[in-house]
Amino acid sequence: MIKCEKGTVSIKGPGNQILTEYAVITETIRESLTEHGWERKEAEEMVLKAAEIGAKNEEEIVEGPVKRMTESIIRRILGVDVNERDH
Repeated sequence: MIKCEKGTVSIKGPGNQILTEYAVITETIRESLTEHGWERKEAEEMVLKAAEIGAKNEEEIVEGPVKRMTESIIRRILGVDVNERDH
C-alpha cells in the first residue's frame, strides 16, 4: 500500500504490490496532466523525469536538474517564467 498525506509517504506490503500501485499512480498522474491541457508526450516526459529524479539518492540529486524541472513545471502550469523578477 502506498499512502501519501501532506507530503509524508508511507509504503507497506510486498514489492510486487508496491510496484503495481506505483505504476497505477504514475499512469493516473499522466492522465491528470493531459486532462489539464498538457500534450500526452510532454506529460509522459515529465512523469519519466520525475521518476528518474526520485530514483536517485540524495547525493546524486543536484540543484541544476531539479531547479530546471521545477521551473519547467511552474512555467507550464502557471505560464510564468520564474527567472523573470519584478523590478
